[in-house]
Amino acid sequence: MVKIGEIVNTIKEILETKVKLVRNEIQEYFISIIFRIVILSLMLSVGLLTLLFLSFSLAFFMTQLTNSLYMGFLIVGGFYLTVFVVVYFVKDSDNFQRGVEVGLRKLIFNRRNRTKNDEK
Repeated sequence: MVKIGEIVNTIKEILETKVKLVRNEIQEYFISIIFRIVILSLMLSVGLLTLLFLSFSLAFFMTQLTNSLYMGFLIVGGFYLTVFVVVYFVKDSDNFQRGVEVGLRKLIFNRRNRTKNDEK
């Protein structure tokens, strides 16, 4: 006959194992989120530096075309001012907010779908 103490110990061990599994899954999930945030910040930094240097290059190119030092930079600055004004007026749009929100969720919170066979 099975002893009640053995059943209780078995149930305790099963529960402890389940708790460890859930804790490991949560840790893995947070590590994946942190990794994605780090990658996103690196991409953003490199993108901003690229944009900065391309902007200077375009401004100097426009300077040569217009034969005026300030006009090249003024044209590039005007372009960025136009982009800023457009984004400023579009920022309150529900479609724009929803699109940004969905994009960030996919980028940061979606994990690759793994099947049970992949984990074995």
